[in-house]
Amino acid sequence: LVLFFGSVLPYKGVDSLVEAAPHLGDAAHVHIAGYCGDRSYEKELDSAIERSPVRDRISFEKGFLTEERVSELLCSADVLAMPYRGIDQSGVLFAAMRHGLPVVAFDVGSFADYLRGPLGTVVPPGDIPALATALRAFARADVPRDSIQQVARRYLWSNTVRPVLEEYDRQQA
Repeated sequence: LVLFFGSVLPYKGVDSLVEAAPHLGDAAHVHIAGYCGDRSYEKELDSAIERSPVRDRISFEKGFLTEERVSELLCSADVLAMPYRGIDQSGVLFAAMRHGLPVVAFDVGSFADYLRGPLGTVVPPGDIPALATALRAFARADVPRDSIQQVARRYLWSNTVRPVLEEYDRQQA
């Protein structure tokens, strides 16, 4: 199961994932989940899915996702796709890491700083064959989720904000 979740907007490149879907292998299923606030983009995606030769293996769960549903999706997926066209950072990445889910992303923003080894990988932006190859590899890999979760603990608020607050307190004293 290849998952995309979050706000479904053009800059997140969901259409690139739909384009990559026929190259993921016969057993792959792509699940897109999230609210699309851009009606024309939603129609474009619906049309692309309908035209896809693997449309029966692409699902689009439209609407806002509860925290419980997000957790269900992240636990059931084999790999998370983040084919973003541009972004600095994303909370979706850290949600996937907390659930031990490897991520394949286009190399935009700071994704390359995080996605190494079992955590996932980045591929050149817009490179659909590279996206499909990496998604296929991570979907088939038996990546130990606990190793990803262990790395994710480094990025907990308690570990990233506490040192800043302690320094602030020292400066105020």
